[in-house]
Amino acid sequence: MKNIQYYSIIDILIKFLFFLIFLIIPPSQILRAQVTSFSPLNDRYALVIGISSYQDIKNNLQYARKDAEDFYKVLKKYGRFKEENIILLVDNNANREGIRKNIEGWLKNNTKESDLVIIFFSGHGSQIEDIDGDEIDSLDECLLPYDYNSKDNSSVIVDDLFAYWVRNLRSNKILIIFDNCYSGGAAKQKGILMPGMKGGIVKDAFSPDIFREVPKKGTSLIAACKADQVSFESDSLCNGLFTYFLINSIDSKTDNDFNNIIDAQELFYSTRKKTLAFSTKELKRKQEPIFIDQIEDKLSLFYLPIEEPKEINKKK
Repeated sequence: MKNIQYYSIIDILIKFLFFLIFLIIPPSQILRAQVTSFSPLNDRYALVIGISSYQDIKNNLQYARKDAEDFYKVLKKYGRFKEENIILLVDNNANREGIRKNIEGWLKNNTKESDLVIIFFSGHGSQIEDIDGDEIDSLDECLLPYDYNSKDNSSVIVDDLFAYWVRNLRSNKILIIFDNCYSGGAAKQKGILMPGMKGGIVKDAFSPDIFREVPKKGTSLIAACKADQVSFESDSLCNGLFTYFLINSIDSKTDNDFNNIIDAQELFYSTRKKTLAFSTKELKRKQEPIFIDQIEDKLSLFYLPIEEPKEINKKK
């Protein structure tokens, strides 16, 4: 009986100590310490590309570089990415060969099947004449790297080639994020047309073409707009609309299952809703992001602290 009485007193003392701790330190601070102490993960890699200043200055954008720099910041702060596992290519470093080497070289050589891979691109896209006959409209959608030359079609990254680079990666958890023209169709601002092309917007897009070329599962894509819409930049937001709302969807309102993790689907639905609402109200034109998902499991992207992330992409 004495032993039983002794252990009961110990139990009471322990419970009393916990009670004192909760009186002194609010539970929210204890939880905050747990939630914000995320360590970087080894199995996360990202290539982040943004081009505002092109070799041909008439193609310059205002906020594409800032889009990339802001996305880079949130990958480190909320995505648990190690700094050495993220490569940021902006402006002249985001030339065609630099982009190719980092996908076909760095990403391919350093990632495994189970690793998360994110490729983010903010910049121009366009269309050129289809050279292999696989396009319904006889046009190939393409990304424009820093050294794009309007007189040289080989200076662009066509959808077929980009898909080939992605298809050769080992990872089965690849997320591609495009804030550019022909991610869903029309060019940012007034757009870029190749010589000999007539104006007008065709209902064809970079994203579906990539997925026609990438047969394997394990790849998903979030793009800034539908095929017949424009991907806008905003002086009031100091970003591309899509990137701004993508970053500012990393909050508790986006976390539908209340697990303090933002997955790809949650991120997309919040970004789509905010981008569409803002463009419709403020610009009187619709910009509606799209999502093509070929990953069976939920793709955990960002981890929420107790405090809401600040809008880091506003001008100081």
